[in-house]
Amino acid sequence: MRETLRILIAAGVAAAMSVAVAPHALAEGNPDGADSAKDSVLKVKEPVQYAEAPAPEPAIFGPFCGLEGLNIVPEMPTTAPFVMEDDSIEYLPVKLINKQNGSVMDEAAWKAAIFDLPGSPDGLAGEDAWGPEVTWGGIRMQINAPGHPSDGKSGPWYYVKRYRMRITGQETATVEVTAGTSPQLPEELYIYYMNEWRAYNIAGARKCATDGAEGWIPSKITWDPLTEAQQQLLQTPGAQFDLHGTVAAPVPGDPSTTVNWERTGGRGKVDELPGLDYGFDATVTIQVTDVPAEPDE
Repeated sequence: MRETLRILIAAGVAAAMSVAVAPHALAEGNPDGADSAKDSVLKVKEPVQYAEAPAPEPAIFGPFCGLEGLNIVPEMPTTAPFVMEDDSIEYLPVKLINKQNGSVMDEAAWKAAIFDLPGSPDGLAGEDAWGPEVTWGGIRMQINAPGHPSDGKSGPWYYVKRYRMRITGQETATVEVTAGTSPQLPEELYIYYMNEWRAYNIAGARKCATDGAEGWIPSKITWDPLTEAQQQLLQTPGAQFDLHGTVAAPVPGDPSTTVNWERTGGRGKVDELPGLDYGFDATVTIQVTDVPAEPDE
């Protein structure tokens, strides 16, 4: 059974959360039953607004999430869901407008918006690129459907936001070992990942827009070597102790790539709240049992 998530509640964190756009979700195209731009005679509702699934389900607006600056750039959106004048939802072709200079964004500009930081010649500046305040200048989605009554209309500006992931818990792991023998330790455990603001229970915080970034995810564990004292305990029936290890966290968007999660008591990350430790130690409890009695002959 997985243990209850150890959600951290951070005092003094701002309750307001800027809404951000999740382009990979926008790029999914027309859902079943959605009208095409060619067949529609409806205008978009004024003021123009994007449609959004109810939180906490995956919504079109949400943060991109990463591990120390690592994540995969989603595809640039070519359609977006708009609220129409009859309150229906319609996916319409769009072009993206760069807020900084008003230009139409191409693939290179899109990648820069999601992956690069201003003033960082090498793109993402590692852990410096992640945290609640990291944003880029913003984008606007403009309807690009010649002949449609709302062609040229634009939705509101949104800021792209990138959030660091947190580990908030692991499944319970217990190993029984006969006295005098070596324990068979699990190679992986289910670890619970959550974006930073959700981990703090910030009102309105949204799920990570990067596919597969949050939730229970199997993760490889590198266990610490047994200390001399622990090796002695393995000789003692009835003894019990915890062994810790390092989590190899899958990179959001690229689970075949992993990053060793920082351990507790480490150097800390940029933008950590005072007094909080962003590290995590995987834990397995080892219980030493008696040597089985020899059967009577």
